[in-house]
Amino acid sequence: MRSWLFNGELGQRVRAGSWQAWQPGDPIMLDGSQSYFHEAAWSTTLQARYNGGDIHLGGYLAGAESAGVPPSILALFKLANMKVDVRALRLLPHNLVLGSDTLGETLEFELPKGAFATTVLRELVKLKDLSILQAK
Repeated sequence: MRSWLFNGELGQRVRAGSWQAWQPGDPIMLDGSQSYFHEAAWSTTLQARYNGGDIHLGGYLAGAESAGVPPSILALFKLANMKVDVRALRLLPHNLVLGSDTLGETLEFELPKGAFATTVLRELVKLKDLSILQAK
């Protein structure tokens, strides 16, 4: 549920073209950690760090104290002791290696905790569902 809410918020920012633009109140995450901080204003120093991948804009994962979440969901979050958390709005794979051998191509990369390789592959590879063609 938390991921669904987060993905909905991120989707709105992607559609609005603002997911890579700092907005007041946005948490700023340090690359490779769960640590984050807030700034009153965006600076050229922060932009340089963002461009270099040292920091990322973050979004909030809902928790037991979140506003705008239905009471029944908040009760579940409270029961599970889920606190508000922060997740980066972008995913930068590290140590990308593209290889080729007699069996085909390989792609290796490392992701931070909680990230999914399928998310990266969806953006890099054009997939065709052959089961649809085979069903005809």
